[in-house]
Amino acid sequence: MKSKSLFFITIITIVLSNCNHKNKTKMEENKTTYKFVNHSESSPLSELKSIDVIAIIDSTEIGNIEVKLTNNHSNSISLNNPIYFLTYQLYDRKGKLIPSINKPPIPLINNKETLDPKEDWNFEISGIKNHQDWLPEIEEVNKPVITLLPEKSYTYRLKLKEAINNQNKPYTLKMSLSLISPTSEEGSTSNVTLHTEIQL
Repeated sequence: MKSKSLFFITIITIVLSNCNHKNKTKMEENKTTYKFVNHSESSPLSELKSIDVIAIIDSTEIGNIEVKLTNNHSNSISLNNPIYFLTYQLYDRKGKLIPSINKPPIPLINNKETLDPKEDWNFEISGIKNHQDWLPEIEEVNKPVITLLPEKSYTYRLKLKEAINNQNKPYTLKMSLSLISPTSEEGSTSNVTLHTEIQL
């Protein structure tokens, strides 16, 4: 009788293990990536060319999106905090713009001592990851300059409130991100604006 019980426990364990594995694979299959591209004819400095930017959408998490910057250069690259220069527009199935909470660009916000990652953007910043380590959001969004390490990534996890509030509609999401190098001692800087269009 005892051996039969052990047999059934073993079978149940195997079945549960297989189910967990399938769920994990399914979650990975639900993720789609979209590359940000430069629509301008002008070409940025070589360092900015080395930065790849993608958006990662998980169809099981409506309204959530990750924007991931990867430094493919052999040196570290400093940028004015990109989250200050990320904008988006959300359109319904008929191509009509869905109104968002219009807030001023972060550099123009009245003299706030500390920026709030959940209140001071049109979107909520729910996570920031430097390569594999999740960082405190408040500390990171208040850094005027971030550094992308060689061959490493930096990721913003965002919640788009308009999409979360209207979950039954398909959307087109258009995003723009400006990469701007800090002003040098000589007063020069470099920048490029990248764009992507996403079907949700």
